[in-house]
Amino acid sequence: WDRRRSRQEVFERFSSAPPPPPPSQGGGASATASSSSSSGSSSSSSGSSSRGGSSSSSREPARVTIDEPDDEPGITLTPRIGYSRLANLNFISYGPELAIPLSRSTNSVQLLLGVEGQSTQRHFSDEEIAQIARAETAAHPDDPTRPEDIDANPWNHIATVNLGVQYKYVGNSVHPYIGLDLIAIPNAVDTSQIEDQAALDLAAGARLRAGVDFMVSEGFGFNLNLGVAYLAGSTLGLLGDSLDQGGLLPQLSGGTVFRF
Repeated sequence: WDRRRSRQEVFERFSSAPPPPPPSQGGGASATASSSSSSGSSSSSSGSSSRGGSSSSSREPARVTIDEPDDEPGITLTPRIGYSRLANLNFISYGPELAIPLSRSTNSVQLLLGVEGQSTQRHFSDEEIAQIARAETAAHPDDPTRPEDIDANPWNHIATVNLGVQYKYVGNSVHPYIGLDLIAIPNAVDTSQIEDQAALDLAAGARLRAGVDFMVSEGFGFNLNLGVAYLAGSTLGLLGDSLDQGGLLPQLSGGTVFRF
């Protein structure tokens, strides 16, 4: 009985003893832990990157402000050179013209101010030379003029001033216009050769014009201009029998445009 009891106590003690710890798996556990930590960090980093990407993708794109071109008309300066004809005289014309807009709209009415020179070479006949010599002798009796003293092929120069308006349509690069101006030519004829010194040495009239500006840039371009004027004056008849006291002055000219 004592022996059976001793065995029973030993069995109960053995049964109630805690089980032995499992064998150590240090390398595998640490590898697993590092793997899980690295996967966790990668997942967290990927999560943060995905959050950053979503936040950056949800950010509005940067807006660039572009200055719109100025549509207001500017003052233009147009120097021209061209050809004109009055009676049987062929003129080379040259000079600048200023156009000032009268409104702030793109297509506007413009005020025109211009000065133009007109040059022509005369070819006098023997009869005309004799007539000029007699007129100068009559004007200066103390210093008579002989026909051989007269230049048979002189260059004559006159100045033309104009004031008017034009309407200009402003497109992308082609700016056509149409206008009307008043012109005056002081000293159109040398009155020293006229026996009637009371004659008014002034020619004046009106001119209808049209043309176009071809703009290469906002501030520079080329101009083509066509005009037809009617001039009247008491001394114009001395320039040609066909003029009587008035006549047409057609003109074709071109130049450059400077816009300010």
